[in-house]
Amino acid sequence: MARQKLPSPENWDLSDSVIHWWTILGATPSASRKGLRTLIILVCWEIWKETNSRIF
Repeated sequence: MARQKLPSPENWDLSDSVIHWWTILGATPSASRKGLRTLIILVCWEIWKETNSRIF
């Protein structure tokens, strides 16, 4: 199975929300989709934890 490259950040579409961004990911190649979704969930989780540590 050949590994497919993700598009460079210069070619990314702008999104209005995380939900819209998540929906756009459905168009990514299936081989890359699982890892990309994992990365997005991890980033969101880290942002959430950082926000909570500053508020509470």
